[in-house]
Amino acid sequence: MALLPITLPPGVYRNGTAFQASGRWRDASLVRWTDGTMQPIGGWTTRVTMAAYPIRGAISWRDLGGDRYIAGGTYAGLFVASASGTVTDITIAGLTVGSVDAEQNLGYGGGFYDRTLATLQPRPFTVGLGYTHGYLDEFEPEPHDMPLDAILNDNGVVWPV
Repeated sequence: MALLPITLPPGVYRNGTAFQASGRWRDASLVRWTDGTMQPIGGWTTRVTMAAYPIRGAISWRDLGGDRYIAGGTYAGLFVASASGTVTDITIAGLTVGSVDAEQNLGYGGGFYDRTLATLQPRPFTVGLGYTHGYLDEFEPEPHDMPLDAILNDNGVVWPV
């Protein structure tokens, strides 16, 4: 099959409808014309790699100081990136539903989170996530268990007494 040259005039024609712009460029992004030829400029670049997995959802915001952030969620975790490119893993650590030690320990058992929290100075504000149907009246914490500052469940925020 023979290739036919297509000559389109330079520039973008946005006056009127797509039908009126037939035979011309109607829309363009990241291109410029140099000597009558369309050339790419810049293009999209990766500023920061947030995760090894595809981002499934994202939200961006500015804090009260005007700093910009974007949070991206994957199937493996939740990450926040600042405008400067600093990435922080804020993946929530929850209860291990269905395991024997879920009745007594936060996380995966063995005191990993308790030991980690005990070494952090200053100690971070800790919030547990759960459902009210998982509440246990007879729960007895062990000596190494670190208390949470608050619990967020389907009824709202629960502040320990």
